[in-house]
This record gives sequence, structure tokens and C-alpha cells, in this order.
Amino acid sequence: MSEYITVKDGTRISYDVHGEGSPILLIHGVTDCKETYDTDLPFLTKNHRVYRYDLRGHGASDHPKHPFTLENHIEDALAVISKLNLHNFVLYGGSLGSYIAEAVATKIPQDLSGLILNVSAAHNPASALADTAKNDNIPLDKVERRDYWIRHLTIDKDNIKQLTDSGFQKTACLLRMKIER
Repeated sequence: MSEYITVKDGTRISYDVHGEGSPILLIHGVTDCKETYDTDLPFLTKNHRVYRYDLRGHGASDHPKHPFTLENHIEDALAVISKLNLHNFVLYGGSLGSYIAEAVATKIPQDLSGLILNVSAAHNPASALADTAKNDNIPLDKVERRDYWIRHLTIDKDNIKQLTDSGFQKTACLLRMKIER
């Protein structure tokens, strides 16, 4: 059953919670809704308490008549995290959700146990890898380009499968660094 959080500008954000275990917050992409992850819930709820919400303008959340920005989405995510008192959680973002998740991760890195960015855009893959390494104080010789697809939403080496020579370089880099730490 959905509940609501009212954010700073009065917009109501719909969210729900499923399962028990280590927390994971799912952020969907544009034109999607939290129910996008319904088919993943049986798997995820075996070991996780799954939090998911509808972005403003999506699903059961308010659809403001005024324009809104990526910054509004980031502020909404931070409000949801604060209201739900999430700490030591995995943050997953798909498509637009990956942009939101990445920005949130830079604002509250101490609260995250993992970050998964799916279908994020690295316009210059080599630059994205170098930036990630620099920001995380990882020597460049310890970072390599690998392209992976996430089979399941867990940070488990066995659930990461190699896909192709092109793909989600920054995502793979972030995930790989999390696994190796």
C-alpha cells in the first residue's frame, strides 16, 4: 500500500516498502513508476527491505502543473531518504533515476552501502572512469574498463555478467570498485 511524503514545495511523493533485510532504495526512470519493479520484488525481498517511490510527475505522486527540474528530483530523493530514515542502504537508479542516484550519492556518501547506476550515460567513457577514480581516490592503474550488465540488483560478484565491449562504463566502474573494497 502506498504512503505519501510531502516535500518542501508541497508536492506529495508516493512510496511503498516491502520485505525485510538490508535496505535498498529503487529510483525509476522517466515515464516509469515504482511498480516498474513489481517483477523484481519476489527476488529482492528475500534479503532486502525494498523502498521505492514515484518521481514527481509519475505514478501516484503529484503531477505539478509548474515545470520541474533534475534538482527537484534530487531534493525529492533526499526528502524520501530523510523521512524514511535510511542509512547504510544500497541506492539503485535506472535511466533518469541513475542521474538522481548519482547526485544523491555525492551529497550523502556516508549513508550508502552501495550504489547501482543502470542505463546511466557516460558520454566519454574514459573520462568517466578517470573522474570516478579521482573522486574516490583510487589510483588510475587500479581502474580498468569492463562492461557489465546487472542480472540482479545485488552487489554480488556472481550476479554480474559480462555483456559487450560497449555499455555502461561508469556504472561498471562504480560497481566494480564497490565489490573490490
